[in-house]
Order: sequence, then structure tokens, then C-alpha cells
Amino acid sequence: MAGPQRRPLTLEPREVAEADEECRGWLNGTRGVWSDPEMPANRHSQPGGFTSGGKQDRQLFETIFQGLGRPGVYADVAANHYKRISNTYFFDRCLGWRGLCVEANELYWPGLERNRSCELIKGCVSNSTAEVQMLLPKSQWLGGLGGINNGTIAKLLLKPNGEMRRHVGYNWYEPAKWEQVRKRCVLLGDEFTARDIRHIDLMSMDLEGHEEAALRSIDWGRVTIDHILCEANCDTVLRPLGYQPLSLNRNMSRRRPPRRDEELVWSRRHAGG
Repeated sequence: MAGPQRRPLTLEPREVAEADEECRGWLNGTRGVWSDPEMPANRHSQPGGFTSGGKQDRQLFETIFQGLGRPGVYADVAANHYKRISNTYFFDRCLGWRGLCVEANELYWPGLERNRSCELIKGCVSNSTAEVQMLLPKSQWLGGLGGINNGTIAKLLLKPNGEMRRHVGYNWYEPAKWEQVRKRCVLLGDEFTARDIRHIDLMSMDLEGHEEAALRSIDWGRVTIDHILCEANCDTVLRPLGYQPLSLNRNMSRRRPPRRDEELVWSRRHAGG
């Protein structure tokens, strides 16, 4: 079978039963958003989703994938925590989708390996294999504002000369909680080719400013991707390929021009798709 393969999990029977019950609740509408009990109360997910930070998984399922009729294939590029604010946990655990997870921060690897069936790429992706500088949190609770070329948090944590500040006045993002590292990335397109991935139903991308570079590494003549959930910087690559954007912040059935600051799902119809 072409594409990523589901890995067997080694969860305890109690954990399997709890996850199955949670999935049934989401699918029959009796369970709302999941919030990590270890997460500070003011960082809980917004009501109405399953595990996504802003209802993305629920809206994608109800509007696009509920009638798919088969287990799909997903790619989660910068997967972060295996469940908290994840756009793909529901599709993996509850719908049995096969997936590819990409994550550069080793803090998240054990959770992804134990709780997700996706094949895990332990590194960063870009349009070059040259070494890059990354800003990564030392604690997994901080999430993914850092990243390649220091991500979106760089303006807060770094001086103009690139040195780390000593103090910024925001406890959550204090420089001491972050570290600068150098990593050599892989090409996302090469990873698809190595696994003979030719079709992806959903790709979720949250690279804090590096989305365009990752997209440019894909051989679009070799792989078809139906829907791409992209936080930013995807327009230049995707629109010329025939993708159309749709807002996730309002009812997805209402087609309207998206705002510049919105997370969008980019969709394209393919021959035979």
C-alpha cells in the first residue's frame, strides 16, 4: 500500500477504552472540546472543537470529510503536541486515517510515538537541506511559536543583532524558556517520494512563517493534496496551482473573501478526485 502506514500503539487497555469513548462522544455529538487537564486554565482550547485550538478539526470533518467513506491520509507538518491543539488527532485516532507527522522539537517525539499512529519525521522541513537556525521552547507547554529562522516569536525574544534578550516582561515567553539551535532540514517532497505518497486528503501546516518554503519543496506533479490547512504564507504557492481559500473562522459554507489574518483551508479539485 502506497503512502504512510499506521504504526501499532502500545497503550494500556484503560487508555484505549478512554480514547474510544471520547471518539464516540465526538462522533455522536455528546462530547465537546478536549482540554488538557495539565494545561493552565487560560490556555484551554476554544469551545466547539475536538482538539484543535480553534474548531478546525470539527469544521473540517463536518463540512468536508464526514462523507468521505474511507479512511483518509493526512500530513501534519509541525505536529507539536500529539493531542493538545492538534488539527489531526481526531482524524488519526477516531477515523483511522494514515498519517505522516513532522516535528523538529524532540520534546514532542515521545508523545507522538506513543499516542499517534503516524510515521514520524524527527526534524524540520524546508526548500533546502542547508543548516538553519531555529528557536525552540524548552517546555512543551509553550507550543510552537518558534521555528525555522526563529519563527514568529523572534521579534519578541531576539535583539536586532540576533542575540537572545535577557528579559521581555511576558512570563510565558521569557527568553530563559527558549533555546536557539541549528538543524539541517529535509525536503518535504523527498519525504513524500520516499514513502510513495501520491495522494493526501488533508495537510495541516503551522510553520510560523516558513510555510511557503516547505510548500516549494513539493513535486506537485507527483502528489495530489486535496485540502491544505495553512496558518500563513501559502497564497503565493497555492493560488497559481488552482487552490481556492476558505475561511475557518466562520461557517465554512459561507463563501466570502478571507481576511489576511485568518487561518485558511486551501482546496483544489483533482481529476478523478
